[in-house]
Amino acid sequence: MPSQLLDYLPREIRDQIYTIVLASPTGLLCLPVRRAPRIDKLGLHHMVGCFRLVPFDSEKDLPWDDDSRIKLSLHRVCKQIHAEVESLLWQLNGIRFMRPTELRYFLPWPTLATQLRQYLQYIEMDFELFEPRYFLDTQRALETFVEWSRKGSLKGCTLRFPHKAIRQSGTGTPFEIGLGLRRMSRQFRSVGSPSARDCDDYLDLLKKCGSIDGFPSHVETKLVVNTGFASRTPNEKEEWLDNWLRLDPSGFLAELNDSFGGELWIDGILCYKEGLKVKDPFEDELEWATEEEIIESTEVF
Repeated sequence: MPSQLLDYLPREIRDQIYTIVLASPTGLLCLPVRRAPRIDKLGLHHMVGCFRLVPFDSEKDLPWDDDSRIKLSLHRVCKQIHAEVESLLWQLNGIRFMRPTELRYFLPWPTLATQLRQYLQYIEMDFELFEPRYFLDTQRALETFVEWSRKGSLKGCTLRFPHKAIRQSGTGTPFEIGLGLRRMSRQFRSVGSPSARDCDDYLDLLKKCGSIDGFPSHVETKLVVNTGFASRTPNEKEEWLDNWLRLDPSGFLAELNDSFGGELWIDGILCYKEGLKVKDPFEDELEWATEEEIIESTEVF
């Protein structure tokens, strides 16, 4: 039976309705997977995997409440409405992967995999730098994103360093850990895990994405790093610089941007773009520290 929505409303109005129903307030969706009971045609009970479309807030690095999830009831109204909204969901919303392993959860759903490959325009993923256990999943994920950009509609890819480190003490950030690992891997070749080879392999992944065989030129790529430096007190900043400045954090950031290309944002500030330094996030603090040293040395004499 034809839907009254088709009889009385022009396509432009229908598209506005579709947008209200399907668009995430944040512009991003995450797809948490859970097990749910189902009864098959024979009356047998099974537990099957299912995913939900939940808005994701990148600023807070948290998904919204499950009650705010995007529902796909429109897809089941009739064949024509299904055809009209099939591509719209992923034209309106980007997707956020909390870790590279999530991609393998979704690809077994043929319909979802096809929609993402054909229609998805923007993707974000947390990037666990120098983690050997995530290397293969990270490699597959980045190769998949490059394929979607070349054969599908993908126009933007952002890799984010998780804000908090996974430590029992709950201290530190992945940027500091990654910086230390990179410098130590060069000083102590192939000692410990991750080794120098692990660090080089991860940077090679980024370089491949930024090469001629990686993302096409129309795709906007971005690395987002939250060091927590900008939110520290002056004393905490001074202590941070004393501990980490000798490892050349600015040089490490430049190395990341040279590898991946595009933009590199630090604590909400654009610092590098296509290999060119826009702003050094530690420069102002370094100048302040130098002025303090000059004043102290003057007072001594």
